[in-house]
Amino acid sequence: MPKSLVSLGLTVIFLLLSPTGAFGQTIELSETIRVDPAAKFKATPRSFCITEDNLFLLLDNQSATINLFEKKGNSLKFIKAIGPRFGEEEFVQPFYCFYSQDEGKLGVIDYGARKVFIFDRRGKVYYELIKSIDCPRLGYDMEFSGDGEQVVISGYIIDKSNTFDLYSRHIRTGQISYLLPSHQKYNLKTNNDFLIEFKKKQRLPAIGIKAYIDILPNGDDLFFVWEGALRVIKINLRSKGTTVFGYKSSNSTKANEADEFKLADSYAKGDYETTLKERKKRAYARNIFATSRHVFLVYETAKGNQSRASKFRMQIYSLDGKYEGDTIIPGTPGRQMWFDKENYELYAFSEKEIVIFKYKININK
Repeated sequence: MPKSLVSLGLTVIFLLLSPTGAFGQTIELSETIRVDPAAKFKATPRSFCITEDNLFLLLDNQSATINLFEKKGNSLKFIKAIGPRFGEEEFVQPFYCFYSQDEGKLGVIDYGARKVFIFDRRGKVYYELIKSIDCPRLGYDMEFSGDGEQVVISGYIIDKSNTFDLYSRHIRTGQISYLLPSHQKYNLKTNNDFLIEFKKKQRLPAIGIKAYIDILPNGDDLFFVWEGALRVIKINLRSKGTTVFGYKSSNSTKANEADEFKLADSYAKGDYETTLKERKKRAYARNIFATSRHVFLVYETAKGNQSRASKFRMQIYSLDGKYEGDTIIPGTPGRQMWFDKENYELYAFSEKEIVIFKYKININK
């Protein structure tokens, strides 16, 4: 057989066996969107949302405002800052926001006020406060579920003697539904195992406790990922049944057993400088997005001894958990991201350049 045919055959076999898939996926930087300096941020935005008519909302927790922008060309024109007062309520430290384009509802997580503010949109730039929810156990991520009548909260909460890291709360009635026991979040067998690892050994909080969520457009299934592991938990919000999947990337960790001990020991002793140094040897999940066809897990790579900076990458799965690829996100994006599920476009705020990068996700299958 001619060498060229042999080489072609081996190439085809390699592509078919490759975990990135035979046809692959790419993330293309399609636009750099400049942010109007007239906004005069006192702090780098921790979160932003994009409305159905392309209005950008960026939070500034130090000035306790939501900054509104209109997109014109490849720039965001500053319209106005809303706050610190919204109706009868007052922002203290609004850190994160979430938005339902279908319902026109805006949610703002305020760590200072220990509340979640829910707004209903009226017109283009006007929001009316419809509810503030007292949440002594706030999480890092929230989403509206169903018809926008409930919020699902990624946060620690106790029900009697049981601990949970995901629950929902009805906006009108305040009713709570407990969705994910804490030991399942950390891939442990029992609640007692969780208490030992978390409180006695302090290994889990040393790694990090944040978790990210997203809900399918139909509102039935939620996808949950703890920052400390590239492990996705799919939860049916009706039955509360779970499915677990994930793929351990070669970029996931540079840590060994000794590093794990050093991380937990430094955290327990309050040596947070060493803790932060040891954390850099691990990869961290930074966001998750679910569309009607795919699940996208964004993670920040581990830093090796020779590497000064981590990179952001994206894992791609089918809805049933089949791994389809792992692709680098080019440029210098930050952790603040927004995903356009209809057009498969990722927006990422860059703290370094004070711009928003817009990426096109291409899946050639």
